[in-house]
Amino acid sequence: MSTPTRQLQQLQIQGRMPTTRSQAQREQRQQARELHESRGTEQESGLDESGPSGGEASPPSVSPASSPEDRIIRGSSGIAYDSRQLSPASRSRAIEGMNAEVDVGQSREINGYYAFEIPERASVRIGPPEGPYATPTCSCTDFQNRESACRHIYWLLDHMRLAQPFPATSPPVLARDGSVQHAPSPYEYIAGHGLDELTKRLGWPLRQTDPPSFEVRKDRVRDMLSVFDSTGALPEEYRMDVFASITDTPLSLQECYVPHELERTLVNLAMNDDAVYRGLQEVVPPNRCALAYIGKLRSRAQTTINKLEEYVSDGPSDGDQSPTDVAWCAEHLRSIVFQTSGCLNSHAPLPTDVLTRAAAFLVELLQHICTRNDDVYEDIDWDREAPENEGEANRNLYVRLIGNPPHSLDESTVKQENFVIDTLRDFPPASISQFTERLEGILETVEANGATETYMEALGQLIQRLEGAAASSVSGQKRRRVR
Repeated sequence: MSTPTRQLQQLQIQGRMPTTRSQAQREQRQQARELHESRGTEQESGLDESGPSGGEASPPSVSPASSPEDRIIRGSSGIAYDSRQLSPASRSRAIEGMNAEVDVGQSREINGYYAFEIPERASVRIGPPEGPYATPTCSCTDFQNRESACRHIYWLLDHMRLAQPFPATSPPVLARDGSVQHAPSPYEYIAGHGLDELTKRLGWPLRQTDPPSFEVRKDRVRDMLSVFDSTGALPEEYRMDVFASITDTPLSLQECYVPHELERTLVNLAMNDDAVYRGLQEVVPPNRCALAYIGKLRSRAQTTINKLEEYVSDGPSDGDQSPTDVAWCAEHLRSIVFQTSGCLNSHAPLPTDVLTRAAAFLVELLQHICTRNDDVYEDIDWDREAPENEGEANRNLYVRLIGNPPHSLDESTVKQENFVIDTLRDFPPASISQFTERLEGILETVEANGATETYMEALGQLIQRLEGAAASSVSGQKRRRVR
């Protein structure tokens, strides 16, 4: 299913072997640089020829790029770039990064993205277009504060391009995220040629990722295929008959075929053929699985509330094992909120837009519950015998979940002291900051309706945290403009 991997030419290492890893990396990069230049890929248009010839280029000055010549910058790789799209601060950072003394301590593939560990406590991650690392990210504080390419990203991508030919007509235009125009993205290049070949060429250590265990792979296949299920089944519910019968005994491709059973055949292929498994991961990445999961939970929440309304309107149906009353509805809604948290954790890391859609669902659910502060049985037109000492929490959904939740909930139900809020507190502020005003409105409603002191305190602290994060973001943007 996957595109055949194109093989890079092998470098011929001559002379004595270096005595240290850093020497090995420098020597292999130098050979890659010479190979890059021998192909005629080093751009000569508009270059500043004042630097030393035959060795590493001296760092250009960091004066504003006012002319075509000034726009050209070089890194220690020897590749020239057009910096016309960079601000003075980004241009300075690019020059500093591409000429820095940096090494890659470890390279590896993790969950569909590539991670490059740099000894000075930085990790650069590069991923597919729809993932959280579509734009290269770095764990260093400089990147976290600016959210644009840092010195580590500029250095890494610059040296990666030693193995990536460019047209000789003009220097590639460098972008703020470290990419260049009219060239494959870093992820496309690595995926197309293979991380092992890239690291071999550049002398970067490669850590081989252990294949997932049988049980882990089974869970991942189930998660991915459940996305296509139209009945609303969650991964743990999807085709239980099929996944219960899978064994870790390898099957040949012919043995994977099950007559008249497309899903069972596909499961067998994904479990036994690595190419099918990898292709499925590309088609259904974790963020897509998470979105499908959240969508199904949203539908379940609406169905749960609808069943309570039907029960209140019509009374119990003949043959009902248990009534879909307030207690039943509250228990199921708590479970749905908990499943939302579990979904996000199991698919982490997720991009901000996916987290925001999950947060939107939770905030909407909380807003709806705030409108349910009433006695559901007050105006019923069917005979109902109320249990002795029936409390308000069994007649009012708001009270059951927020106002005064009972302490003796069913042990099979995951207890959340502060409905929805305890889950929202685990979200990064950037993914839920747009809901600050809605949460403030919920707080006003909760204060008017009545709630536990713990609940109001937790909600107030969440709002303060979001307001503080927003103020810090505005302050940071002002500082960046001043620079």
